[in-house]
Amino acid sequence: MSYTPVPTVVTGDLWTAANHNTYVKDNLAALWPYSAAGDLAVASSASTLARLAKGNDYDILSVIAGALAYKPLSDLIQFQASDAISTDTNNTSWTDVPNSTINLTLNTTSQLFMWLVGNVAGGGGASMTLRLAAGTNYSSEALEFYNGDTPRQTVQFHHVASYPAGDVTIKAQYKAGNSTRIYLYNARVWALAVPKA
Repeated sequence: MSYTPVPTVVTGDLWTAANHNTYVKDNLAALWPYSAAGDLAVASSASTLARLAKGNDYDILSVIAGALAYKPLSDLIQFQASDAISTDTNNTSWTDVPNSTINLTLNTTSQLFMWLVGNVAGGGGASMTLRLAAGTNYSSEALEFYNGDTPRQTVQFHHVASYPAGDVTIKAQYKAGNSTRIYLYNARVWALAVPKA
């Protein structure tokens, strides 16, 4: 039901039942679209209020396709971690890190933030190059060198990029810089997806 602007009334005007029903009864009804606890009144046009029922627990009120709507938090913001990573290699070509995969379904174009945090160790002269892969896109490489004086180091690096709606697979990849065996352990890959305006 639409709200009808109330006309100016002056002394001597006739106020009929139709006037009362239109400007009082119907207008009050138009201003009260609620029917349950938690309802919101939302303008569906310049002169019409509509009921927006409350969402579910932890839903977020958002503008979706130009209108207010409740959406599950997971539809808008996703945060996931891989399994714990413990592995070793002396492979000098890019190798997927076992258990590092995260699969996300992006409902809209999103800004994707990815991190790898963990420890690496190797023998004297060992080196390792790490990168994060998201689909066919790769992060800048993080190169760490090792020798007898620094047998263990903590690695932390990240990658930020924009991705369209759809499925995206995130994983860590690494390669040894030489034939000396090198270890990546106590590590995880983390991913955060946030809708991009």
